[in-house]
Amino acid sequence: MISVILPHDAFARRSLSKDSHARDLIKNFMPIEVQKNLDLDHLKLDPTSYVDPKFKDHQTDVLFSVPLVNKELAFVYILVADVCLMKHFLAKGCLIN
Repeated sequence: MISVILPHDAFARRSLSKDSHARDLIKNFMPIEVQKNLDLDHLKLDPTSYVDPKFKDHQTDVLFSVPLVNKELAFVYILVADVCLMKHFLAKGCLIN
């Protein structure tokens, strides 16, 4: 399992590190057009993190590799961000589309 540093990090990583939880999240939130191309029975956690160190207190990420139905490899990236931080950025007008 991936090392855990912060409380929100612990919750997100423990929850999403379980294949069944990650699979459920993908099935509930990813568009069906994308899902139907993924072989979710072979979802594999990758220990890589892409969160900038200055945001580690407010964001957690997990990366999965998953084969496509055509046997190519794809990646699913999930970023969990602190709502309070997002409200701060929204209030400051820092988020750009």
